[in-house]
Amino acid sequence: MNAKRGLVVMSVLILMASQAAAQPSAAPYAPTPARKDTRNLSVMVSPVHLLLPFVELTVEKRGGDRWSIAGIVGGGEILDISIYEVGAQLNYYVVGSFNRGFQIGAEAIYMYASSQLGATRVAAEGLSIGPYAGYKIATQSGFTFNVQAGIQLIGVAGEDSSGTTTEAESTVQPLVNLNVGWTF
Repeated sequence: MNAKRGLVVMSVLILMASQAAAQPSAAPYAPTPARKDTRNLSVMVSPVHLLLPFVELTVEKRGGDRWSIAGIVGGGEILDISIYEVGAQLNYYVVGSFNRGFQIGAEAIYMYASSQLGATRVAAEGLSIGPYAGYKIATQSGFTFNVQAGIQLIGVAGEDSSGTTTEAESTVQPLVNLNVGWTF
């Protein structure tokens, strides 16, 4: 009887071992997947403009892994000339992504300026359009630094309060943006 019991125990052990071998075993170490950064909004100011005094605010929204769109608003008064601007950028991250990478893009800015010179009010408006290349870094804490350089075509026209339009002018100039802020 002992031999029979030993044979049954051995058969049960072999059956259990074969079932365990048929099922995949759990890995002793499973690597943690890389953390996907879910930050998708950058709010930045231009510190150079603040010296004028002029406030320029850029809000950039991630559109996908490699592209984003940004809105730009600004305003201030320089030498009794009131200046306002509104514009947009379209960015494509060639290397890296929204939070850290080399970007190429295009910018369009509409600007309006006016001043009162004695009894005469003078106003001018302009549009600048141009391509650029740049680099953006958003640290783990969120602090963000963005620099862009390129060229822009600027067209300007003005008039005084009598309705006299000055000659419209256009020129090509460097496009340089330096922004700091926070990415959420």
